[in-house]
Amino acid sequence: MVDAPAHPAATRFAALTKSRAPPAGGRGWASGLTLCGWPLPSRLREGLGVGSAAVPTFKPRNTKRARELRNRATPAERVLWRYLSKSQLGVKFSRQMPVGPYFADFLCRERKLIVELDGWSHDVAPERDVVRERFLRGQGYRLLRFMNEDVRGNVEGVVTAIRLALREGPPRCD
Repeated sequence: MVDAPAHPAATRFAALTKSRAPPAGGRGWASGLTLCGWPLPSRLREGLGVGSAAVPTFKPRNTKRARELRNRATPAERVLWRYLSKSQLGVKFSRQMPVGPYFADFLCRERKLIVELDGWSHDVAPERDVVRERFLRGQGYRLLRFMNEDVRGNVEGVVTAIRLALREGPPRCD
């Protein structure tokens, strides 16, 4: 009876786990780790960020809430998005993007510009808009506010105002 050849995955696993002796003069906790008999590069042996600046901490974003807001966009937001999407104004805009604890209706990171469309909900608690605007300006963003009626009645005028604001560039830190 002839022995069946080993499964290819088993052969690869054996090759990966087979190790040679650590290189002479090797240092570090994992200097003897190998891949198919070859020593691993230092970034794989010792982990990312070794010998360089600290790795930035991950800031989780509420993408689920942003997705919900995009799916429940107002008619005015949908109309304006047709003009801002696909970099039609020469820069990339994103919809309902988290900026700190808030969500920007339309955000251009490159030019640090936020476009907000205000409906009836902004009339209910204007003091919240003041706090929100102060935070966003503190983060270096410029804000443009339009009423939903402005978009419905004069979308070309709104787009022209956005185009002019984009020409000004990001705000200066004086």
